[in-house]
Amino acid sequence: MYPLFLGVAQWLAGVPVAETLSNSAAGVVRDLQCVLGLLAACFVYLTLRTLGVRKNVALVAGLFFSTLVGTCASEMAIVTPSLSVFSVTLAAWLYAKAVIRVGAEKLPAGLAVGAGLAVSLAALTRPDNLVFFTVIILATAGFAVRSRFVPARAALGRRLLATCGVACISAAPLLLAWMTCNYIGTGRFRMTNMMGVQMTQTVYNMYDQVDAEDQVLGSIMNKYYAATNQHGVNREYVWPAMGELTARAWQMPFLDARDDQRSKLGNWVYNLASDKSRRQMDHYSVAFSDYLARVAWRLIRKNPAGYLHNAVDSFARDSFDFVPKLPSPKEVSDPRAVEGGSVVKNETGWNLICWTGIVQAPILTLFYVVALACVFSSPLILLNRNEGTRVSDVAVVAMGMGTVATFVAFCLLEAYHNQYGTPYLSTLTICGAYVFDNFGRMGGALGLRKVL
Repeated sequence: MYPLFLGVAQWLAGVPVAETLSNSAAGVVRDLQCVLGLLAACFVYLTLRTLGVRKNVALVAGLFFSTLVGTCASEMAIVTPSLSVFSVTLAAWLYAKAVIRVGAEKLPAGLAVGAGLAVSLAALTRPDNLVFFTVIILATAGFAVRSRFVPARAALGRRLLATCGVACISAAPLLLAWMTCNYIGTGRFRMTNMMGVQMTQTVYNMYDQVDAEDQVLGSIMNKYYAATNQHGVNREYVWPAMGELTARAWQMPFLDARDDQRSKLGNWVYNLASDKSRRQMDHYSVAFSDYLARVAWRLIRKNPAGYLHNAVDSFARDSFDFVPKLPSPKEVSDPRAVEGGSVVKNETGWNLICWTGIVQAPILTLFYVVALACVFSSPLILLNRNEGTRVSDVAVVAMGMGTVATFVAFCLLEAYHNQYGTPYLSTLTICGAYVFDNFGRMGGALGLRKVL
């Protein structure tokens, strides 16, 4: 979705579509992303109001979200988080409206279809968003199934199951269409071709254990690991190592049978391409990423304890960090301004923004703790243990579970980095504000007063 978004921005700027954005096109991208950020803040407010949160609490939460340094900074960058924030928040709002409408004894087919389409757009922007919504659907469906066995909630359970089914069916066509295009172009029927590169972070300190056939890869990774981990943990050293990895790829067994003989359909598409050499290069990049994934899986099977230690360490060390990582005013290459030089134009303003991010971080950490509490309380909520449970409680618990599950998935499949959490700052804000507004009632519904 994001390349398509950039193409639309270039069209609006009246310039030819190109890989490198012109100044005018970059300005349009920035302006569009700012508009999407403002809309996302409105969706945070609307979601909370849909869930029955008091207007003043919802307003404060929406305003707080609109000033978050992480989301505002993402709107200035030509990367996916800004579009991801918007699509995730839009889907969360439509999901909340559908659930509340079900609670009002209605079957919201239109809202379910809209939620499903929004989910597919979010997943096509960033595939990790699919983890978030899969958990939400599973949690909601679990509550619906349990409700079928509670006489007072049997009808509610049927409507919820139907709503979840419609949302899934609505999300499937776009996802399957993209996976089919991916298969035609690369021979891989899947959402993304970059997981191999990302998975190097899960085994970043284990490349001294590679098999004999992978010694070239292991020697390069060990060299960059030693050079980059002397003063702390750096799991993503694959990027500075990529130049040498690419130069010596011919020494590695990264081509498999699929890569040696492409399908007739794939070859036909390649022959239609105007730049066949570029297409072939992309094809080999995918094959090399798959090779990195195969080596990572072999290392995981060889040393599961080390892999789990890395995942737990990533979760404990990084997932609670909500201080945004802003570029230094001295940085002029990555990132760089479209016109060249530093992206920081005013150091006084930059210092103010940095301090604002530090002040906001403890609040976001508290919201994250609330999301974790939603995970631990989910059995009591989803199993209908108390008549005081509302469908809005189910929706918020599901959002909290989806957010935490996505963070855990990052830790298990690559490694968690601060910027990965940006698209979910909206759902964390929704969870925090909702629990704040309903703390007394939810405490009673969960039986906390009896325990105390």
